[in-house]
Amino acid sequence: MELLSRAVAPGAGLVVRACRSKRRRVLCEDGSKKGLWNYMAEQPVLTRRNLAACGGKRARKKREVTLDVRAARVRLVPPGDRTGDAPLSMLAVSVAGPQGWLLLATEGKTENAIRIVKWYERRWTLEEYFKALEFGMGVEDRRFDDADGLRKCLAFDAITACRVSDLRRMARDRPAAAEVRGRR
Repeated sequence: MELLSRAVAPGAGLVVRACRSKRRRVLCEDGSKKGLWNYMAEQPVLTRRNLAACGGKRARKKREVTLDVRAARVRLVPPGDRTGDAPLSMLAVSVAGPQGWLLLATEGKTENAIRIVKWYERRWTLEEYFKALEFGMGVEDRRFDDADGLRKCLAFDAITACRVSDLRRMARDRPAAAEVRGRR
């Protein structure tokens, strides 16, 4: 979180997932301090949301989970060694379910909580794309003498990585369709 306070420019929103730490505290309106996770558990549920969950490291079967979404503007207390710093104002969005998340956004109002959750749910699409770009295309191993060569190669690699990540998703979500498409 220390980097977060320095890295955010006005108008440049950022969403991060907070780790479950007892040291992460918020400054309450009465001046007391509470643990962030405990504080968010006390907030009213804005909405309940059903989500189809599957996969993971143990390749679990698809299942439906119900998530309770809570949101509140919070003032994060700086770590103990940064006592001179002012509290950092953020939007906290708690998504409680089988495995809860706590998201912190630099911008937004509590009404935007669902939109922030949807952004976070899409992170896997981006991670798959960058995995295809990095490992599938070997983009980090490229060496060029000029920027123009790099630009041309990246344009091709970006399109190819997009296609590879689409095929991987299709193979996972609709194996029969991916098999037919692969035979063409």
